[in-house]
Amino acid sequence: MYENLNIGNEIRYYRMKQKLSQEKLAEKSNLSLNFISKLETGRISNISLNKLLNICKALGIQLGKLVGDDIANTFSELPPSTVELIKTMYKLNYSDLDTISKDASSLLAIFVFIHL
Repeated sequence: MYENLNIGNEIRYYRMKQKLSQEKLAEKSNLSLNFISKLETGRISNISLNKLLNICKALGIQLGKLVGDDIANTFSELPPSTVELIKTMYKLNYSDLDTISKDASSLLAIFVFIHL
């Protein structure tokens, strides 16, 4: 989950820039109008990566456009190499990010099986 990144304002900015209504964004992202409205007005304080990716895909933007430099603050407890990896992933398009995420999930499952 991503919290306190003020993503709602960024989503509203890119939605309005593309002259999309909240209804149209909700439809394109497979999310409810109520969810989009609450997100943009700050009444939802966290959002899953899946939902963020759906919104990015609907807006035709990379995830990094929504979270920007806030990721360094959000993940400050992580090793620097992990933060850099995440920042790099934010620059990928939806399809590439989805492919890499699936591959990483498989590797992580193997790692957990071997080491735990």
